[in-house]
Order: sequence, then structure tokens, then C-alpha cells
Amino acid sequence: MYRYEKNTKTLPSLFALKNSIWEHSRAENTARLVLLCLADHADPTGFCFPGVERIARRCKKSSRTVQRCLRILVFLGEIEIYPNAGPRAVNSYRVFMLPRNGVVNNTLASERCDMPEVTIETKSGDRDVTQTTSEPSNESTPIVPYGDDVQFWLSVVFKCFNYTSYHLDSRYTGWIRKHLSHLNREDAPSLLCFYEDEPLDSRKHPFNLRKRKPETLIRHLPAMVHLALELFPPWKPPPEPPKWRERLAKGYPDAAARIPAKRSFWDLRDDLRESIREAIGPDPPTAEA
Repeated sequence: MYRYEKNTKTLPSLFALKNSIWEHSRAENTARLVLLCLADHADPTGFCFPGVERIARRCKKSSRTVQRCLRILVFLGEIEIYPNAGPRAVNSYRVFMLPRNGVVNNTLASERCDMPEVTIETKSGDRDVTQTTSEPSNESTPIVPYGDDVQFWLSVVFKCFNYTSYHLDSRYTGWIRKHLSHLNREDAPSLLCFYEDEPLDSRKHPFNLRKRKPETLIRHLPAMVHLALELFPPWKPPPEPPKWRERLAKGYPDAAARIPAKRSFWDLRDDLRESIREAIGPDPPTAEA
């Protein structure tokens, strides 16, 4: 169970908590209503533990809508959820005090940093939530290990469906972390080709084995990548011209010096490769020839 220490010297009143939501919260529509409902149940520290069904009854919304709104509020940084931390293993929530600029107040959340600006565009119904963020204005959140790889594969998954990235539950990023040991960034183009070569509703084998939702693809990502590699193996460049650097340096030392040592022949531009081929002439015969 989550434990915390009460700081009685800096506890705001419940009126101040609700007033900060009315004036400074970035949540809109049903998400703001759910946030106010949580504030009604909160103690002076901002903690509360109402059930989802209770929140749904008070807001006159479905449980699924409430769950979606809770994810939005977590993404905005206006609440935190502690799973199974309340009585009888229910979720516990913490509502943060908000200042004028919409950033979480250190009075109630000293561990929180400034939150980025968020634009939320919701489709009709409870199906999708599209969220885009800008970079934080103050110091960034510390980067956790393999965080870059997780974000990379999330973007690949959304590209497979031509979706704008939207917020996913933390369990899906957990799935990707588990899969990272079986994933290679160089295999991402094969997965994209696997999803772009045929329409998503195609019944042609093996394209009919593709997962139809980003959430499902994340759970079966290694298997889908393996299948994609069988159909679309990664491109391997042909062998480079033998000793092309030395041959170029004999006739054109200045041009050879300007080419970075770490660049391979196939990393160069097409026109530059053609110029090098003309400069070095035909390849010398091999020992076998």
C-alpha cells in the first residue's frame, strides 16, 4: 500500500483545491467533471479512493468514459493513480493543487516537474484519444533506461496504422520493455512494409495474420516483426568496390581526404558514388579470375 507523510504546515483547504481546478485546470468537458468529483472526495492532502462506478454514477457517465478521463488527467499531470492502494485494494487517487500557469504546485507534489503543454483532440465516443505534447519549458524529466527504444517502437506501431500518436496505458509500454531484448531497430522498415503492402482488412495470407489495433500489435510485436522479416528481409548493400579509398586517393587525394573515414561507399550520395566509380575506373581482377 502506498504510504505518505502528511505535511500539516502546507495543507491547503478543500475549497482552495476545488478553486484551483476551476481556474487553472487544463482538463475539459467530462475530464474536468471527473476531476471535480475526485476533489469532492479528497482529503486535505489531495488523496481519495472512490470507485470508478461511484464516479460514473455521480458524473452520469459510463465507467469506460470515466476510465478514459482518468487516463487523460494522469497525462495532464493533474492527478496520480496508485493501483490497489486504497481500502479493499481499490485504486487511490491524488489530486494536485494547480497554480495560475497550469503547472502542478510543489506544495502538494514536490516530486512533480513542470508539465508540457498538451492539446487533446477527442473523437466522437469513447474509442480514441489523440494527444500531442510540446517539450517541457523547464528542465526535462530524467531519462529512464531504454526509454528511447520504447518511444521508437511506439512511433513505429502508430505508423503501421497511420495513426497520430495517442496516450496509452502504462501496461503497454511495459510490454514493449519486455520485448526490447527481441527487437532490433533495423527491423522496423520490414514491419512497416508488412503493414503498408496490403490493406489492413486484406484476407490474403499471410497479411490476414496482422494485428488490427496498436494495442494488440504491441503485445505481439516480436512475432509480427519475425513474420515481417520473412516477407520483407532488410536490404543489404552489395559489396563495395575493392580498395576504393586507396584508388581514389592516388588520383584525387583532396577529394579522398574530404570523405569521412567512417562513411561506407553506400552511405554516399548517388551522384558522388558515380563520380568515384568514374575516377577509380574498373575494378581490378580478383585472384579467382
